[in-house]
Amino acid sequence: MKKKIMISCLLAWVAVFGFSGVAISGGGGPEDPACDNLPEPTRGKNISGTFIASMDKSSCSQEFQRCKHFNILVELKLANKVHLYSFPATLGTGNLCDFTADNLKTTFARTPCALGVGKDFMLEGTPVIKLLKITHQQCDDQIIKGSIDIQVVP
Repeated sequence: MKKKIMISCLLAWVAVFGFSGVAISGGGGPEDPACDNLPEPTRGKNISGTFIASMDKSSCSQEFQRCKHFNILVELKLANKVHLYSFPATLGTGNLCDFTADNLKTTFARTPCALGVGKDFMLEGTPVIKLLKITHQQCDDQIIKGSIDIQVVP
């Protein structure tokens, strides 16, 4: 009886710490190496869409008005397929209006690949941001809107 209890406790301990270790480490598996070495977007299918970046005001306080946490919403379209993506981002300055389109393109260069945009549209290859434009800025409210073109390079 003691042996069964000890083995059960040991298995429970291994399961709890093993699974929590995988969860804390971000999933446990290595990231896609294609996301580290992005190709030039010279050929492949083009996915177009829009994005909105806004300050996450839930992380602000009365004393700390300039938060550095933002929510990014992206809507991408290819033919009759539409996919929506939402993810948090931490930007260094805490002011969206400090960023240019090129800054944002560089900051989020790996994001389409990490989100699996190509697979969502059933395209083989590596998704790369080809063009990013800021079309509207509301600096007082910390909101920017824009358009984005992603090319899935085979």
